[in-house]
Amino acid sequence: VLVGVVDVPSEVIYDVASGSHFFLQTILRATLSADVGISTASTDDVGNALTYLFQTSWFNESSTESFVNAMNVSNVLSLASAAQLYGAYDGVGYDLNIGDIDMYSYRTAASSLLEDASVELSLGGSSDTITSAYFNTDVSELITASGESSLVSSDLLDLRIHTLSSNIYDAALEGTYGSPAAVASRLDQKGSAMNGKTLLRSKLTGVQLSLQDSTEPMEIRSLPAGAFQVTLAATVAFNTSFNAFKRTFSCSVDGSVLDMNCPLTSETHTCDFAAHGDDGTYFFEYTCPYVEPTCLYWDETTLDFEGDDCTLVSGYSTDAVTCECTRTGIFILGANSTQPLHAFYTTDAPTQVPTPIPSPEPTHIPTPEPSAAPTPLPTAEPTHVPTPLPTYLPSNPPSGVPTYLPTSDPTAQPTMQPTMQPTYEPTPRPSTNPSIVPVPAPSHSPSVLPTLVPPTSFPTHMPSAIPTKSDTVAISVELICTASAASTQSDVTNIASAVESTVNIANAVVKNTQITSVSSRRLSDKQSQKHRRLATYTWTVLCDVEASLSEIGESSVSSFEATVGVNLNSGTTLSDAILASVSSVTSLDDISTSFTTRHAPSPSPTEATKSGGSGSSSASANIIIISMSCLGAILIGLFIYFRTRPKITDENEDVKFGDPENEIENGNQMESIEMGNRTTNVNLPTVTSLQANRADIISLDRLEITDEDSTQLHELRLSRNSRGSNESECSSPGINRNRELSAFDPAIHSYKPGVRIEQL
Repeated sequence: VLVGVVDVPSEVIYDVASGSHFFLQTILRATLSADVGISTASTDDVGNALTYLFQTSWFNESSTESFVNAMNVSNVLSLASAAQLYGAYDGVGYDLNIGDIDMYSYRTAASSLLEDASVELSLGGSSDTITSAYFNTDVSELITASGESSLVSSDLLDLRIHTLSSNIYDAALEGTYGSPAAVASRLDQKGSAMNGKTLLRSKLTGVQLSLQDSTEPMEIRSLPAGAFQVTLAATVAFNTSFNAFKRTFSCSVDGSVLDMNCPLTSETHTCDFAAHGDDGTYFFEYTCPYVEPTCLYWDETTLDFEGDDCTLVSGYSTDAVTCECTRTGIFILGANSTQPLHAFYTTDAPTQVPTPIPSPEPTHIPTPEPSAAPTPLPTAEPTHVPTPLPTYLPSNPPSGVPTYLPTSDPTAQPTMQPTMQPTYEPTPRPSTNPSIVPVPAPSHSPSVLPTLVPPTSFPTHMPSAIPTKSDTVAISVELICTASAASTQSDVTNIASAVESTVNIANAVVKNTQITSVSSRRLSDKQSQKHRRLATYTWTVLCDVEASLSEIGESSVSSFEATVGVNLNSGTTLSDAILASVSSVTSLDDISTSFTTRHAPSPSPTEATKSGGSGSSSASANIIIISMSCLGAILIGLFIYFRTRPKITDENEDVKFGDPENEIENGNQMESIEMGNRTTNVNLPTVTSLQANRADIISLDRLEITDEDSTQLHELRLSRNSRGSNESECSSPGINRNRELSAFDPAIHSYKPGVRIEQL
């Protein structure tokens, strides 16, 4: 609200900042109370508002007030995370990456999250590829650490991992300027950077767990060792060239002072034969002080950064440090200088080059360099780096023929021939032709041809392995075409391909293509003696152009929609593509686009999902659907039969057709026969043929064909012309009246005089 009102956020007074925070909390709590989630735009507004608050005086007051305000920021992030995940399914995650905030909220089952699982901040689209949280525990240990006694392994948990570029707990460092802790944290800095408060070397990093849709994080304390680790990205690099801090010296003169020549400090050693050399010469290794990371967390009880519940995991790098902690919360990296280390030896000094044979006793530490030549026998453990020369014996060669079972790990290069048995995992690239049945996991890229199995009509029982990207949107496209025939499935595929090629946006796909064809009008072919009817169809084509905004480089839905609309309406490209691929389309009449929706999980889970997922319940659901469809088809068939079945009535009416010498044309006198459910007698004394479209006389339920003296036999034929319309032909075949015929003789398709035709 204050953007553009004040020049800089620091001009915002304390009370206005407090009111802004209270307004944020009120809006988010009201949203959750109304059972409503939060949109991406609203989430970004929350992130921008907090970023502005970080730059105000709200965190520069007294320490106590500043810490309360900082903890209120965590509450706002918890509310925003809960609003993002409201109603989400297992395996769904949402991001908030704007301003000073990078946050990823993820929902999954407790059993999936706690058992050897790692969640990275970058899953939400953050550029931070280092920050992550790792859990390796079970539900019982989490219950003990959190006090949530009702928690079971199938319950859904909400995980929030976030970083803040602004240290809103900076007030805790007041008074540390020039202290031993501050000096030790800045020991590896140069110039003016060596002076100042205690130097913290990462962003504030939060990792919190909560129950599904809960706005309050669980207070997790006293997790067992190895149950939880958090990896933080260092903003000030650490020196990991540890060998640069190691020295080896010899004391041959008692009382002499040796300069250790350390990189960061000035260190000396005074030779003392009595203390270290058994009254004689001795050797020692010296490790100079260096700066190493310390793992800190914010303690809401002491209102300070503490380190008792976290330990440093060995193997850290210059920019990534892993801490093992017994609690969750807010973490940050500190730094401290190590103490110098001595290791004294009274053995002979090490030689400059390796000895021809190994010493009878192992040395105290391994030699820093590998031996000049391979050892006669292999070492018990593999070396850290390859030997400079090859071994005496070659390693086992590859097998001459493929093995029957796949190897445990893929080979570095593809084999010359395929293996005799299929691999357990799908290949990284799709096959040239679709497989007979779907593969157990989706391929990395779409297959060349569609699979034979159509998509499911209902949500799957289990979520996808990777959450759908939250910025995936779909633009609805509507096309109006004029065609000469009804649409087919191949027409659907061809039009979808034409739209996708015309849109011409990388990583954008056309989905959900549907065509509704309606017979719009009928034209009369005047050149035909039979006056055939020509049908014209109007096709309404609906499809979605779907893409991830981040992948296609668009900043908003409106710009994506505008790009799609411009490409589709550019010249006659789309019209030409459709006319070339769909022969029955005669013109493209209209093109329209609109924003459909941001992709999200299905609005409601299937019953199988609610109950934990069951193959039997899914099969039962399919059987019920098929049974109901069959029952519906039977009821519709019975309705049509009884609706069109002629009624028996005693009422008769004679109808004569004008001049019997002339042929009666379609749509002329035949259209005047509107008898409803009555018996109609048609007297045809000398008529040779009678043609009529079946649609014109479909209102006749029974037709009794006789001549005036009931002695002439007439025949009724029903045929289909070349354009698919029905024609009824009534003629006099000249059959001997004395011939004995049944009511209907299928051999010649004729009827005896006076016999009623029950079905026309």
